Amino acid sequence: MNVFRSQHGFTLIETIISIVVIGIALAGLAAVFGLGFARGADPLRERQALAIAEAYLEEALLQPYADPDSGAVCGAPEASRAIFDDACDYNALADNGCIAVTAACPLGTCACDQNGFPIDALAGFGITMAVGNTTLGPPNVNALRVAVSVTTPGGITPLQLVGYKAQTP
Repeated sequence: MNVFRSQHGFTLIETIISIVVIGIALAGLAAVFGLGFARGADPLRERQALAIAEAYLEEALLQPYADPDSGAVCGAPEASRAIFDDACDYNALADNGCIAVTAACPLGTCACDQNGFPIDALAGFGITMAVGNTTLGPPNVNALRVAVSVTTPGGITPLQLVGYKAQTP
């Protein structure tokens, strides 16, 4: 007697088709993850740029509105960042505010501390600052607009923060 039993399992064609489908899916996943890994450091650089911009902006805004030496608003700037004594001294900050260099940081290629010494771990970050007179109002209060731009080593679009220092009576 010939008894046909039902067979369980996959045919060769079904197996080949499933391998092709799984291969296409894995190729797509690899492409997506590859993009993520290639740009994985960008958010870290952006957060670091934000921290640098906040530090420079805070440093400038903590300075007096007018020069304590002469009383002038936006008079002659001080010679180096270590002796800046009013917010306007930060206008057109040169060489990221650095006065010294290290092997990892030639002049103007690193963010620097408040005394003008480069921070090697922040190599490649560029900082520019602009300070100008403006009026806030009403009631039309004299103020300084302080803008800080930071570029990252990867060349991401510069991050810019703006703050205002109002003249107090």
